[in-house]
Amino acid sequence: MAIKDIVLLKDVPGTGLAGTVKRVAPGFARYLLNSKLAVEATDGAIQQIKDKKSSIEREIAISREKAQEIFDKINGETVTVAVKPGESGKLHEAVTSSKVCELLNEKFGNNSEDSETKFDKRKICLIGADHGIKTFGCHEATVELFADSSTNISAKIFVNVIDAD
Repeated sequence: MAIKDIVLLKDVPGTGLAGTVKRVAPGFARYLLNSKLAVEATDGAIQQIKDKKSSIEREIAISREKAQEIFDKINGETVTVAVKPGESGKLHEAVTSSKVCELLNEKFGNNSEDSETKFDKRKICLIGADHGIKTFGCHEATVELFADSSTNISAKIFVNVIDAD
């Protein structure tokens, strides 16, 4: 089997980022080519990618700046979640990263669908609560703001009791 050189057009998890030239097995190359995730690494394709790299790098720099602005805005902030307790004094349902994401979007005005700064629930990690927060009190969360950046913030989550009136 001959190894093929390809140029990735989109990010492919486990393989590489868009614009990189990779050597892959022929079957995987066929899959990537048919899926329009890559093109064969010809001289023309490589030159075209080099020409696009400067504009891509500019877009990444702008995205990093926006992520830093968001970081500065929410660093150390507190998100308060009010929930109704069950009969035993525990939560009826867990507070998940989805709920935290919804509250962050409401609090910081990023809840419009077309907003570039909208928080993503997949980028929120509730520390010590793999399946959501199930107890009252103060809990920690980290929010990943940029894909390949290790810039994370912490947000405290208070789960308060709602009166059953």
